[in-house]
Amino acid sequence: LRLDPTSQYTLVSQICHFDVLMWLVAAKSWARYAPPRRVWLLDDGSLTPADIGLLNEHVAGLTVVTRGDVENPRCPKGFFFERILLIADLVADSYVMQLDSDTVTTSEPTEAVTCIHGGTCFTLGTDFVPEVVPILEAQQICADRDWTARQLQHEQVQSELAFDKLSNPETRRYVRANAAFAGFARGAISRDDVESF
Repeated sequence: LRLDPTSQYTLVSQICHFDVLMWLVAAKSWARYAPPRRVWLLDDGSLTPADIGLLNEHVAGLTVVTRGDVENPRCPKGFFFERILLIADLVADSYVMQLDSDTVTTSEPTEAVTCIHGGTCFTLGTDFVPEVVPILEAQQICADRDWTARQLQHEQVQSELAFDKLSNPETRRYVRANAAFAGFARGAISRDDVESF
């Protein structure tokens, strides 16, 4: 994977030992259409020295950080939060694209590349709340859905049902989306935004 010093974006992924080869396929299949300026990998703690050596062989200039390297005084530890905090830190200076290892780019991603070049955020919507809507409308859609008892315990559903507890919910918007493939425009979020949320 070759970096492009003239590129307009930074590629970020969270990775574990078992995903190293999959991530290389995901990153290389994407980057052949849109090479990044920088690549940051967030190690979940399971990468071995051999993994890091292999990754460095394939991505010159790679930056690998662990969850412990990402300052996180206010959010829950582990899982999603260090990744979004890292993105919030990096997005201050660059467009940031989050790419998971379970993706493969098989044809030119014209729409996503246009968003990167235009400085527009993007994400993959899901079947449930697939478009950006006022956050209180999303909360009502969630409340009206017939959830199983197990689904109701999921942190995403619990969060969606509590949107009215956010500060200024009437000014916020929401889309339920997949973080596997998402673009964050420069300055789109801040560490304060993440920590407050």
